[in-house]
Amino acid sequence: MIQVTHSPTHSPTHSPTHSGPATSATIKYPHDVTLDTSGNVFIVDRGNSVVRKITTLTGIISTYIGDGGNDDDGGAATAVKVDDPCYGRVDSANNFYLSEFDGGKIRKVTLITATPTAIPRYAVNILL
Repeated sequence: MIQVTHSPTHSPTHSPTHSGPATSATIKYPHDVTLDTSGNVFIVDRGNSVVRKITTLTGIISTYIGDGGNDDDGGAATAVKVDDPCYGRVDSANNFYLSEFDGGKIRKVTLITATPTAIPRYAVNILL
């Protein structure tokens, strides 16, 4: 089991969007948690306007959605600007759906690169 603790402040050595051990991650306002079919954990971090993913096999946390300034449809999931994320859900095909309170959007994130030699990339599309 991986334990992630809540911290209302940011540590200068561990930014809210760093990748590394989940036990040293800073999550400002965890609003929702969901799992994919592999048991990976997704945390909607409302305070930092991102979704974080903990890969259960490694215990590594990384930014899954957000941390960018791009509000366009169809781009990389980590390049988009997320406006007050609220809830996330994963379907049986491991598509991730994210609702944004302030943005008034529902985003769908799909895996677009899933080969053993490539770094996984995800694309985001606005559904509503």
